[in-house]
Amino acid sequence: MNRLHNFSQMFTTFWRQRSPQERRTLSLAAVALAVLLAYQLIWNPVQQWAAAAQERLDTTQKLAAFTAQAKQTLSRTPALMGAEQAPQISLMVWVEQAARSMGIERQLTQRQPVGNLTEGDQRVQLKFVAVPFDTLLRWLAQANAAGFGVLHLEVTPQATDRTGLVDATIQLGRSGGS
Repeated sequence: MNRLHNFSQMFTTFWRQRSPQERRTLSLAAVALAVLLAYQLIWNPVQQWAAAAQERLDTTQKLAAFTAQAKQTLSRTPALMGAEQAPQISLMVWVEQAARSMGIERQLTQRQPVGNLTEGDQRVQLKFVAVPFDTLLRWLAQANAAGFGVLHLEVTPQATDRTGLVDATIQLGRSGGS
């Protein structure tokens, strides 16, 4: 408390020794400093927070639009052939042929058999990079129609200027245990 009192007395002495013009200048400088500090410590962080919130909102809205588009595409995709009529071809062969026919063989960057083929467990792990989402959905619908089920699906929208591109990790297996 004594230090505060000493500081107060020193400031009062300093203030009284100044001329009225100097006091006015110092008062204006103090107001300008207070405004600058208020801007830097209050207004600027609030603006940054608002911009970050707007960016999160935009991202969420884009994801919602992307999901709505996916739902529309799925509802429009007709089944090409029933699972009962599916030829008994190897899953890996079907993946290659279907990707080629859909024009996405370049986006199919990884193909890895998973499971024990001697026990009839026919599964494959696939990785697509920068594949058009609509095309991927049609390809998955073809897989389903051919008797291959999706066991695992992980889709991530790409953050690029081109909308509709995704990265996907998919595990397909033969439906019905055959």
